[in-house]
Amino acid sequence: MVMIHSIRHSEIDSVKELLHLSGLPVSDLDEAPIHIFGVKENNKLVAAGALEIYGVNAVLRSLTVHQTHQNLGYGKQMVRFLENKAVEKGIKNLFLLTSTAADFFKKLAYLPQQRDLCPPDILSSAQFREICPLSASCFSKKLRN
Repeated sequence: MVMIHSIRHSEIDSVKELLHLSGLPVSDLDEAPIHIFGVKENNKLVAAGALEIYGVNAVLRSLTVHQTHQNLGYGKQMVRFLENKAVEKGIKNLFLLTSTAADFFKKLAYLPQQRDLCPPDILSSAQFREICPLSASCFSKKLRN
């Protein structure tokens, strides 16, 4: 089990660097209502993930694992951690967009979701509105609260 911690504002550049290495967007990290979490090894960020919260809905986003730490369970542990955090915060539904990890999320019980049928608050997020391409796969998961 890895130790996941909340990312402080002073660590945001490390998150941006890791997301950039993974080809993921960073443009709205400073603006969105986002809670970022990460895993460090030897004082270096090796995995990150975030929740962008809109009432009882949230976008699971910015999930990345450094290539040197992939296939070790970090991604799965981060998703489970984010799901548990979401439940603690009263979130009932998670939504996400991905261009590269559809199979990964399917294995974690995320269901394909028609993007334009997502709740208005989710559709208004920068991730859904402008950052992620329309070709990205959309998924959702109902959480047990």
